[in-house]
Amino acid sequence: MDFTAIRQESREGVLSADVVSGLQEGSAQEIEHLMLGLIPVAAERSMPNLSGYKVGAVGQGESGCFYFGANFEMLGGPLAFTVHAEQSVVMNALKHHETGLKHLAISAAPCGVCRQFLYELADAADLSIVLADKEPLRLLDVLPGAFGPADLGLVGGLMKSELISLAPLEDNENGLVKEAYTAAMHSYAPYTGSAAGIALRLVDDSVHFGYTIENAAFNPALFPLQFALSMMALSSHDPSDIKDVVQVEVDGSAVSYVPFTEELLGRMAPECSFKNLVISRTA
Repeated sequence: MDFTAIRQESREGVLSADVVSGLQEGSAQEIEHLMLGLIPVAAERSMPNLSGYKVGAVGQGESGCFYFGANFEMLGGPLAFTVHAEQSVVMNALKHHETGLKHLAISAAPCGVCRQFLYELADAADLSIVLADKEPLRLLDVLPGAFGPADLGLVGGLMKSELISLAPLEDNENGLVKEAYTAAMHSYAPYTGSAAGIALRLVDDSVHFGYTIENAAFNPALFPLQFALSMMALSSHDPSDIKDVVQVEVDGSAVSYVPFTEELLGRMAPECSFKNLVISRTA
């Protein structure tokens, strides 16, 4: 495979279904082998600021697109704030409005945290785990006795949830506020209702967003800044590039992400501005 061309095609960590089809035809490989071959390209987006250990993963969505993921470690933050490559794949797919994952290729079997995180997917039972030199596994093969959304009475799951209805913004709100507001509407927070979204403007004026992803087991959940920073890393940006930040939280939420966000930004991007808005639900 021509990795140089693939790097150009996947600047945001995504390969379109058409590109994937072309790669498969050109290489005459099964889709699983193609995904395994691209793991090193995904791992190049890793930011292992603490361990120095790069991990990559590649997922295929229902659309046929490939989504890259890479681990992201927060220098100055708790180890628990680390984003794993498998989680990064899911967030990348969500960022691009994917509705489900069919395959997930990784260099080693997923850790317990990732198995629990992946089980939150609405179609988790059908997710194929692709490992080198092994037959593909179903997620449930590596997570016996699983506990997930259905055990708490939830119908559906991650990637199949409805948008959250929020009170409208003022007409004069700026674009960054609108990005954070839209992100908050996409939050997945069925257990605590603590929806939140964030938008980061970088020094090159590009914008990256993130939002809450809860989990039936509470851990492993992800908060908006984790999501946004991980997606920045996939686009080869450093946290020091952050210029302005807006976060939107829902009024009356059981959890506020402001303390974590302020602390991490203070360590990783101390010169950036930060604004938090609280908005009511409408339903």
